[in-house]
Amino acid sequence: MIARALLTAAALSALAAPASAQSLLERAARGAGQALAEGAAREATAGLFGRRGRSEASETETAAPRTAEAPVGDAEAGDSAAVAAFADPAPINYSPALPGPYRLQFSPELQSAERAFDEFNTVACDDCEGGRSYDSWIRHHVPEVQPMRALENRVGEMAVGEAIRWTGASGAQLALTVIGEAPVGAWPCKQVRWSSERDGRSAERLGLFCYGKRGDYLGEGWVEVL
Repeated sequence: MIARALLTAAALSALAAPASAQSLLERAARGAGQALAEGAAREATAGLFGRRGRSEASETETAAPRTAEAPVGDAEAGDSAAVAAFADPAPINYSPALPGPYRLQFSPELQSAERAFDEFNTVACDDCEGGRSYDSWIRHHVPEVQPMRALENRVGEMAVGEAIRWTGASGAQLALTVIGEAPVGAWPCKQVRWSSERDGRSAERLGLFCYGKRGDYLGEGWVEVL
């Protein structure tokens, strides 16, 4: 803006000045014009590079999220695929490297449910150790499953919906019902529900029987794992 003002003033002075002074004024005007032109060129150049810088910054900002959202690698996808989901009650430590289903472990909640179910079915017993027994101990109340491995083999033969029913010493009506037959890894399994009703109250818990190695020094067969 200063250069434009100088150019204008010089032009006006040139019109009014004598011929001897006009050459000096003309040189001043040409100098001011050249300064004005150079200033305009610098402004244009700065604007061009400024726009280019903003454009490049915009492209960088736009590209950054795409880099952060890169596709999941094969290794990570493989790890996710290796995490299997099982029907309830589901183990918390399953691995194909386990030697047999007898090594499966379950959440504290499922283990607490098993203890709570037995407590619900506690009955006084003068001839029992500790003076108490449990209606939920099926082998004490169902003769056909008392022999070794008889209960496990019986459950292994049962279809979904079938149940073993018995009446406890307290009069409670109990049942062991097969509710599913979904495998855990390569081991065939039967999901079961234990239930009990007494004096208008009820309790139940989930359980699991699987077919596979039954112990460190035992062969294969059905084994109660929960």
